[in-house]
Amino acid sequence: MSALAWQTTDGAFDPTLLPALTSLGYARSRTNPQETTELPDHVRPGGDPSLIRVDGCSVQFPPHLTIDPGGVGKGLAADLVANALAHKSGEGALVEIGGDISVAGDSPHGRWVVNIWDPTRSTPQHQVALTSGGVATSSTCLRTWHTETGLQRHHLIDPVTLTPTRNGILACTVIAGTAAWAEAFTKVAFAAHDIQMATSQLEQFHLPALLTDEDGNEYTTANWEDFEI
Repeated sequence: MSALAWQTTDGAFDPTLLPALTSLGYARSRTNPQETTELPDHVRPGGDPSLIRVDGCSVQFPPHLTIDPGGVGKGLAADLVANALAHKSGEGALVEIGGDISVAGDSPHGRWVVNIWDPTRSTPQHQVALTSGGVATSSTCLRTWHTETGLQRHHLIDPVTLTPTRNGILACTVIAGTAAWAEAFTKVAFAAHDIQMATSQLEQFHLPALLTDEDGNEYTTANWEDFEI
């Protein structure tokens, strides 16, 4: 899934950025500060996902490459659980893991209604309704930390510069066929040059999306209104 997402998003989602994150200071557990991520010295700050080889249940990659599924892992977990619950019970299920939402089966109310929060997750600002698929939001406002020199960083890394993105976009919400794909495509917004380019690229995939810039302005793709209520 991670290798396919990298290819499909033209590199916007990159599962090999863990060394860049840890080198920037995002290594300590948010729930237990005593636990930290430590990587071998031979790994590189940025890898080449094209070197990942998937053969059935076997995955191969060079020793210097690390794999971090990131949000796509959360989305995939939500998809698997939602589908398993719906299949087992014969009823619908909505599963949320770390902000990624997956729905499967029939909703008791006809459609699944999901709140879309502001970039800091302090206030719900929109609602969308869907009968299947997934919703994911990525934001530069939540997983942040300060360096020893006082600079604030966030966890969304530009795969080219290997530094936190700085294109003026605070948050991006995407609706897709699965939560995993919704999560992967949110990264298109942060890898783009600016919010206009990001919106255009997401429209090329015909994805409903909502983007928020640093001034609080909101931009949507053409089919977002088909889901908002």
